[in-house]
Amino acid sequence: MLLQKSFANIFTFTRASKARDFDAYGLLSEHAVDAIRQGYDPATGAPAGWRLEGAATNLLQQSSAFNFAPWNSILGGMASNAVAAPDGTTTADTLTLGAAVSHHLYQIFTVTPATTYAFSIWVRLGTLPASYFSMAFRDDTAAVFIAEPVAPAESLTAAAWTRVRYVLTTPAGCTTLRVYPYRHTATTGGTVHLWGAQCEANYFASSYIPTTTAATTRAADNLSITDSAFASIFGSGAPQGFVIVDVLLPQSAGATEQAVLQVDAGTNNDRLLIRNNANGSALAGFRVTAGAGSSGVAMGSLTAGAPFRVGVAWANGLVRFVGPSGAVVSHTGAPTSFSFVRFGAEITSRHLNGRIRMAAAGAIAPTDAKFQAACVLGANIDAALRS
Repeated sequence: MLLQKSFANIFTFTRASKARDFDAYGLLSEHAVDAIRQGYDPATGAPAGWRLEGAATNLLQQSSAFNFAPWNSILGGMASNAVAAPDGTTTADTLTLGAAVSHHLYQIFTVTPATTYAFSIWVRLGTLPASYFSMAFRDDTAAVFIAEPVAPAESLTAAAWTRVRYVLTTPAGCTTLRVYPYRHTATTGGTVHLWGAQCEANYFASSYIPTTTAATTRAADNLSITDSAFASIFGSGAPQGFVIVDVLLPQSAGATEQAVLQVDAGTNNDRLLIRNNANGSALAGFRVTAGAGSSGVAMGSLTAGAPFRVGVAWANGLVRFVGPSGAVVSHTGAPTSFSFVRFGAEITSRHLNGRIRMAAAGAIAPTDAKFQAACVLGANIDAALRS
């Protein structure tokens, strides 16, 4: 029988900075250093799982104070701290835009050439029609636009805040980027509310990092089972066992490799690993023994925004994986002793940008049939393993 235990009795969690996630009331709340983020769906209030992501730096200064330098603007007017923001504080600014006038808001900052950046900002319409909201991105080194006008892929409304995202790659030689959260040359009159601008070297927009007079970094989340908690589940050295997790990737991973689950002996030289491939949409299982790795065995495809379940089981040098494909795939020659389970990361790299929604583990490697049944998304793991 699987036993339910408290978070503190099983998991070790660290993060060397504060971080943000939605609470049960739909507000973007702040979590303290070394506090796991149990997030919620802002629309329904339903639990969304533990938020895990790598370190990221917001390069935009004064992320929610658009009337302060280094922001520059030509607008009909701006009201600071005018409306309630996604975090519930009255810190969102209102831009007023005149009819048939070119208006813009921008910031210039240093970037690295030929690098992918993710821009994001929270937008709520006032009286401005959604069709008149657009952004722009300019290579200020070469004085040419990379993209403009850019209409949001997301639907904007006056009823709720929407986080708008755009991913771009800086051209060769580009060392300064000009980001326009708003730029339109033929607008009708109206108002729009903005909050929480962010630009980071990333393939996707990570959780919001507020800034004032300097770029600010959010530290990586590190979630694991180790030490006495590990031994209490798997026994000394963990000669056999299994781990099953439910995972959600809210956005496409882009061209990044993200670790979902790793079982190791304290280094990357002896480990079992589940991660997506570089194309972001296919999962694979790997084993590394004494520093010698294997090619990945395919575990199926994943879809951004859709939860999936994966599992790893090991015994006597044989490791088996189950993923979205539902098939049991395996490697021989696996390590035979372990001391860590890591969620959403390898030891220091390939951090997950997503959520762990459920985790189960045990000291006995199940049969293929039971393992396969337990790894079906939504299945009762305890019932499947005892069947």
